[in-house]
Amino acid sequence: MRDMQVDGMMKYVEAACRTRWIAGTALALMIISGATAIACRPQPHADASMADTSAARVAITGTVAPRGAGLPAGAVVRVTVQDVSLQNAPSRLVGETTITTEGQRVPLRYAVTMPRATINPGAQYAVSARVDIDGQLAYISTATYPVLTSGHPTTQDVVVDAIP
Repeated sequence: MRDMQVDGMMKYVEAACRTRWIAGTALALMIISGATAIACRPQPHADASMADTSAARVAITGTVAPRGAGLPAGAVVRVTVQDVSLQNAPSRLVGETTITTEGQRVPLRYAVTMPRATINPGAQYAVSARVDIDGQLAYISTATYPVLTSGHPTTQDVVVDAIP
């Protein structure tokens, strides 16, 4: 009877290893039951490469739209994420993306991805955007759009205002 209990517990622990759940409870059950040892080898995750990539990077997404206007084809939209923690000092660029319009309707969707290691949980981050038309600054964001830390979202819609 005891051998059946040990076999049952060993199968339980093996199943726990397969699902990457090797809690202290399973190990304690093994020890209490008198089982000597079981080696639990890590099982490859079905989406290991995808999981590692998503865990190592963070994305800020949203839209950019000029206030009350559209954008011509060939407009260059630059969206940046910056560390704005220090007052009276230049912000530090953390990530950026550039979109060249091809007649799309606004708002334009953007995604800025950056290594998670570059994000300091105690810092403050903001997303901003600018639009150049024919090489000249035509629109710029004038509001602060906080992201990432202090409970701020990773999705932010940015409005850009015309440069007079």
